Amino acid sequence: MTLVAGLRAASYGIPFQPLAGVFGSDLAAANQWKTVIDPYSGKEVYAIPAIRPDIAVIHANEIDELGNARIYGTPFWDHPLTRAAKRVIVTDTLPDLWLYDSSTTTRGACTYANAAHTLTCN
Repeated sequence: MTLVAGLRAASYGIPFQPLAGVFGSDLAAANQWKTVIDPYSGKEVYAIPAIRPDIAVIHANEIDELGNARIYGTPFWDHPLTRAAKRVIVTDTLPDLWLYDSSTTTRGACTYANAAHTLTCN
């Protein structure tokens, strides 16, 4: 929940993502998160700072030479992660596909047999 909030903040280009669901947890103190007042409800919420990874490595079921990747599994981690990262590397299991397109955030891709074996991308 908090990791995705930080990735979403970075992918939206905002400094933090408000989140109310961590009250009563030690996470806020351990991470020194600050609180802000929700302007609509007047309640206190945590401001989860943006997380901007240098590189994201994901596995896709299909990739093409235009920088497109198709993931058949859950998009809940891959979507915010690839939007937040400065660079993206995509792996897939189909032979003879290599990807490099400077107009997208995807900088490279590779084919690796059984790269996502036992994961949702199989």
